[in-house]
Amino acid sequence: MTGCENSESYGIKLNFRTDNGYDVFYAHLNKVLVNEGDTIQAGQAVALSGNTGKTTGAHLHYGIHKNGESIDPTQYMSN
Repeated sequence: MTGCENSESYGIKLNFRTDNGYDVFYAHLNKVLVNEGDTIQAGQAVALSGNTGKTTGAHLHYGIHKNGESIDPTQYMSN
């Protein structure tokens, strides 16, 4: 499940839920590459980072939640 919103602070923000119940978001995006209802595969490009919302420069804001609790996303990142 995917959804996109535009907020004052996050700018363009992409939200989705994984099959195992994690809520993931990417914010300050320039462009979203997926549509609501799309199935997303691991490693798939879903958006282009940007400088939308309240930022001082282009960057990506990435977050993961499970049961409403924030999770450190570094454990899900690879080099």
